[in-house]
Amino acid sequence: MTLRSGFFWLRMGLLSLLIGAALMLTLIRGGINLLQAYHQEVEVWLSGQLGAPVSYRELSADLYYFDPRITLAGLRIGGQADVQESLLVKRIALRLSLWDMLTTGDLALIDLELKGLAATALPNEVGGWRLSGLPESKITPSIDVQRLLAKVEQINIEESMLQIQGQLPITLSMAGLEEGIRLISENDQRILQGRVSLSADSGSGFELNEAISLIARIDSSAASWAGAAVEAYLAVEPQSNSFDTANQHAVA
Repeated sequence: MTLRSGFFWLRMGLLSLLIGAALMLTLIRGGINLLQAYHQEVEVWLSGQLGAPVSYRELSADLYYFDPRITLAGLRIGGQADVQESLLVKRIALRLSLWDMLTTGDLALIDLELKGLAATALPNEVGGWRLSGLPESKITPSIDVQRLLAKVEQINIEESMLQIQGQLPITLSMAGLEEGIRLISENDQRILQGRVSLSADSGSGFELNEAISLIARIDSSAASWAGAAVEAYLAVEPQSNSFDTANQHAVA
């Protein structure tokens, strides 16, 4: 084989690779766009996967390089009649790993963005906690949420609110421009950082209104988040009707 013919076959190979990649991208884009035409069918499938009623207002999808990126607007999970038993999200965007899904045959989440999350944490019958909208632990959904989040590389939460219905109801909110929570993966650690507002009112004159900044390092090599080693630093900045000086705490 001469040098000229070698270059010819190299060019043909590269051209075939580019044409194949372009065709694959076209097929993937077409498949993603079909989701928009099957609104009700997608809701039924999601409901079956999560084990709870799911509805949404709008779905859009695109490609980020070769990875599909799906965005849902007006998402509701759980009781459709009772807002207190629902998990609401104004906008959720998910980027999935196409390569991992092709090689493992399962969902593989890379990035997750939440905007306008409204949820309630409620005590369950066994002394733990459950999140409004999501099924009780005795119901096994087809999607293992904990396993799905175990390999995620980045999570962003903005403009959201979580109400914790304990003996003293507490509200965690992220409404300001500087407020929000971000989780990123870095080597064998996950870095959690953000700023939230914490408020509570017992109804008997005791009020709590604090701004909390946090940064935490989580060992991502652990089998589960529950068993991971965590080092966290909190900065508490009292607001109105609270203490006069800021407090900082380190938790190992």
